[in-house]
Amino acid sequence: ILQPHVAESLGGRCIDLGSGTGIVGLAAAASGFFSCVVLSDLSSVVGLLQENMQKNVAAIPSTCDLRAVPLRWDREEAARCASANGPFDLILGGDLLYRPQVVAPLLATIGQLAGKRSTVLLSASLQHSPETLRQFEVAANADGFDVKQLDTTHHHRCFRS
Repeated sequence: ILQPHVAESLGGRCIDLGSGTGIVGLAAAASGFFSCVVLSDLSSVVGLLQENMQKNVAAIPSTCDLRAVPLRWDREEAARCASANGPFDLILGGDLLYRPQVVAPLLATIGQLAGKRSTVLLSASLQHSPETLRQFEVAANADGFDVKQLDTTHHHRCFRS
């Protein structure tokens, strides 16, 4: 999934929003496409991210600067993160759109972290909160983002949620 979206960003910068265990960002770092990968989540999760980074250090190319940072989705912290680590060529997020209340702060954060040529890849369950996804699409389009849903018709049914 990442390769077609980051071919132009070789050596670029990537951030994983709401990293959780860090699996998405760690995979991006291990891909070798990025000079910098930032894993981000609430401050209470950063310790887990750092632990998982250490456990997976052998899979990360030495050319990749991998870090974990606390990030709440509000403009002030996003701006600090962006100025210190961004703008990002690729912004990733897995299972972030779980309730309508996250739409506005998530979009504000993405807006602060993205540059003019950034790609944003978010994965979300189509069944879990379809109203949240609809609200996100409407709001993101209104903010000037080009929103596309990836075609999943060729995916195994177990991977279509």
